[in-house]
Amino acid sequence: MICQKEVTSIYIYYDGELIACIRDLAAEENTHYLEIMTSQTNSDEVRQIVEGVPWNDNLTILRYNLLSAGLNEICMQKAEKQESYDRISRDHATPDGRNVTVRYNYEALRFYPPKEVFSDLLQAFEIANRSSIIQGITLVGDEADSYSIADYHKHMEMIAFLHSVYPNVSLTFHAGELTPLIGKKPDLVYHIADAINTCNASRIGHGVDISFETDHEKIMAGMAANNIPVEILLTSNQQILGINCSDHPVSMYLEHEVPVILATDDPGVEGTNLTQEYVNFTISHPSLSYEEIREINLNSIRYSFLPTEDKERIIDGLLQDMEEFEESFTPGSVVIQQNPVSSVT
Repeated sequence: MICQKEVTSIYIYYDGELIACIRDLAAEENTHYLEIMTSQTNSDEVRQIVEGVPWNDNLTILRYNLLSAGLNEICMQKAEKQESYDRISRDHATPDGRNVTVRYNYEALRFYPPKEVFSDLLQAFEIANRSSIIQGITLVGDEADSYSIADYHKHMEMIAFLHSVYPNVSLTFHAGELTPLIGKKPDLVYHIADAINTCNASRIGHGVDISFETDHEKIMAGMAANNIPVEILLTSNQQILGINCSDHPVSMYLEHEVPVILATDDPGVEGTNLTQEYVNFTISHPSLSYEEIREINLNSIRYSFLPTEDKERIIDGLLQDMEEFEESFTPGSVVIQQNPVSSVT
């Protein structure tokens, strides 16, 4: 018989060792920085707390009641557990893997009834606010799900409220991960704008339906003016949404000078890595210059949720690696680097 303490220990080492593998793989790609989406499955205790606290349209009261019913202690435990995962990952990683800076974005799921989504978001904000390694929160899940569609604006209002309580927590959301094949047209016209205007998202993940958004030119102009980048996930969008790399609206964002970041979504499931994403990107957009690709690479650090001092340190290292890479080329020669420099969010 395995006691609960032993089970918890097994999970901590499993998750810690898994993150160590991610660190090592990143180091092999010359990746300097990782932002990993993370969450911890809600226990029966969490579900009982949520079931026992009635919905209240006053989110201040609802937050207080959930935390007072026991969610406060659970968030503390989850924050400590993520710190344990991270410590163990550094212990088990190779020296190169330990040199990769790793931070986390805690995720909440959107495809549940409102009270469950609010409790998920509340946990994400609470845990991120308590942790030195969890930089922000993100809202993810099937955007075409019935709850996701019906309650989309309500979710944005929940996030806006919680961000007013936890102003130091950064925000990035999967928004506009829709096409006319999986979503109805009325639902394709406002998701990106709502994420930006209602809750001041710092970054937009996917943003695939931008051409269907009302006033999409104005939206992209605003993103460019306010330095709100879009995270482009080519393989994910091809596999889930059926959008070929060459047809991807990343070109629209680039034309409107919106900061672009290349990233993976779920590389283990999708059979990709960051280097492959850059290969797919450059092959499908042959008119891009090296300087443009270089800027996209640097954007991953510029628009990360790291403190300024850490950003400057990592950018200095990335620039040094880039210079060494560039110096390997001489006029009239072609050199293929096995491990091109890359960075990731």
